[in-house]
Amino acid sequence: MKVYLGLGSNQGVRKEFLRKAWFELKYILSGISASSTFESDALMPAGAPENWNNPFLNIVVTGETSLDPMDLLRKVKDIEAAIGRKPSQRWAPREIDIDLLFIDGEKIQNEILKIPHPEIRNRPFVLLPLLELNPYIDISPAWGPKIPFNTQKISWKVDTTQIMGILNLTPDSFSDGGELSDIQSLVKKADLMVSQGASILDVGAESTRPGAVSIDATKEMSRLGNSICELSKREVVISVDTRHPETAAWALGQGAHWINDVSGLTNPEMIKIAKNSNNDFIFMHNLGIPANPNVFLPSDQDPVLVVKDWAKNQIETLGIPKRRLIFDPGIGFGKGPKQSIEILRRIGEYKDLGVRILVGHSRKSFLRLFTMASNPKDRDTETLTVSKYLVNEGVDYIRVHDVVLHAVL
Repeated sequence: MKVYLGLGSNQGVRKEFLRKAWFELKYILSGISASSTFESDALMPAGAPENWNNPFLNIVVTGETSLDPMDLLRKVKDIEAAIGRKPSQRWAPREIDIDLLFIDGEKIQNEILKIPHPEIRNRPFVLLPLLELNPYIDISPAWGPKIPFNTQKISWKVDTTQIMGILNLTPDSFSDGGELSDIQSLVKKADLMVSQGASILDVGAESTRPGAVSIDATKEMSRLGNSICELSKREVVISVDTRHPETAAWALGQGAHWINDVSGLTNPEMIKIAKNSNNDFIFMHNLGIPANPNVFLPSDQDPVLVVKDWAKNQIETLGIPKRRLIFDPGIGFGKGPKQSIEILRRIGEYKDLGVRILVGHSRKSFLRLFTMASNPKDRDTETLTVSKYLVNEGVDYIRVHDVVLHAVL
């Protein structure tokens, strides 16, 4: 049966909660699709606390399911809890809210579930995205010429590739080392990235380029300073690029949402931190950190399958819920240029791992197969070409230096 679900969030990083719900719903709905996103004022009762007045982001999702309506409702409530909805008073701000709105050919009226949802016609932030997905649903709006709740469509969509902007607080990164020497310049660049569409900011303080000098956690945390606290004031996912468990634990305490572990979640202490948190962790395939330009995957083996087998084993061994894991195949880390290109070309083969996929290809040396540019900053056009391909392949996240250039995606 075809079902329509309303999703809303007005607490925390709203886009990220909608993304997490979308990812979970893909496992229980086939042929899933999503509406545009609508922002609206919160619906509040008289006398509600002023701090409840946080604007909502709303979407409608549709797909086919073999679950009966009550089983679907139970699944939806499980998803809400799993991705972070906390118990609260009715009408209070919430991280995620998922409602069953409409089921083709079904009418249900009981104490627990009412289908169609009785308030659809009164809520433009529900009816407008619903009609966008199915204009033939016979529900008329209950409002006049002026749409209530300041409901407006925004440009962001839940079902598209999200952009992660790179912020390096390093003196020696391969393409932008030394550019961000203080918090003010970091914040200025971060705000520009967010304004141009970055959903995630990845902050790093240790270079992992070939030949980079390793630093310890103490120096790494010193470089990061109060950057995480400052960035966490913005409604954007903050990821910290670190392989040091001490830095990871500290960063989460400072307000980071994700840890980007380029060493692949192989350190027992890092694994312990991941298991004891509710945060998301990126684990990247590599053959050594910093990258060694002379160490590659065996040339007589399929690089896509070697990396996939490693990822599959990691997922099984870690025992961390898949909803909190993001896999990065590690372009350029232990792969020659042609191996990196083959992994990119067949990136869709990683989808059945059951975790989200992130690709970091920006300005990397494999692009020299397509350009004579020796300066990494001059490889942005080639980076964008690869990014467009990855978007078409449905990759969840791309990690890039030039977010402004990628605003065209």
